[in-house]
Amino acid sequence: MIDRMRFSQLIDGISKKPGRPQIPTRPGIKELRRLYVDESKSIRDVAAELNCSKDMVARSLKKHGIERRSRTSNKKLADYSMENLVADVQKKGIRGLARELGVTEGAIRSHLRKLD
Repeated sequence: MIDRMRFSQLIDGISKKPGRPQIPTRPGIKELRRLYVDESKSIRDVAAELNCSKDMVARSLKKHGIERRSRTSNKKLADYSMENLVADVQKKGIRGLARELGVTEGAIRSHLRKLD
């Protein structure tokens, strides 16, 4: 039979379950504006930099009233007229124009498909 002293030593050696993990602090509006709006970082990049989840960043954006960027439309291409886009692709090529505008080649291709 185990005496009380030995029993308490055994119990102390067993680690307790930590329970629900502590919620990290919610990103502030200044941090979100700087990273997401001013520096145009993605939600994942903002989350990695602030050491929190992407869901936390998305909820914080909503809470602070910061509008999320659309995944489908690219601002840099939306402001570009179709005639100019086609002409520049013919002159510079898709890769050259993508580098100049700071977008992916896929974004230009998908924008050009909308023409058809």
